[in-house]
Order: sequence, then C-alpha cells, then structure tokens
Amino acid sequence: MKNKIIAGLIATIAVVAVVVVLDVIFADSDGDGWSDFKEKILEHIHTMLIQMLMGFGVRMIQIHQFHLQLHQQKHPYLPLHRNQKQLLRSYPG
Repeated sequence: MKNKIIAGLIATIAVVAVVVVLDVIFADSDGDGWSDFKEKILEHIHTMLIQMLMGFGVRMIQIHQFHLQLHQQKHPYLPLHRNQKQLLRSYPG
C-alpha cells in the first residue's frame, strides 16, 4: 500500500518534470510555430495528469471506505455515541 502511494507520487513528479522540460524545449521565442505543438502536448499531459490524480483520489476514497467497513465489522457499536455504548454495555438484553 505504502509503495503504491510512493510510486504514484514519483510518477506525478515525473510527469510534472516532463511538462517543465517540454515547456523549456518548445518555447516559442523565435515564432517558428512550435507553440501550437507545445500547447497540444501540454494539454494532453495536463489531461492525463488530471485523470491520474482523480483516479488516485477515487482509489483513496475506496480504500478509506473499505477500512471503515472492516472497522465497523470488528466494532459494530462504534458509530454510536459514547453514552449509548455505555447503555448497551450496562443493559445487554
């Protein structure tokens, strides 16, 4: 789990580094038409980065929900208020 998170962060940093390098390489300082090509590449990378981050966020929510479900199975009275739990312990029947 921890390795997947670290790998995702490294991949995100790598994508950002590629965007910066492409921005420097295809800078349109002399007006030779590289700016359109650069914009298309950067737009594609930006879209991929957003999709990757959204997928990562959805996956983290799914993992959190799964952990909550496991925790609720182990501790079925946990969602109750503290006073309600004390009442259930005092009067089990």
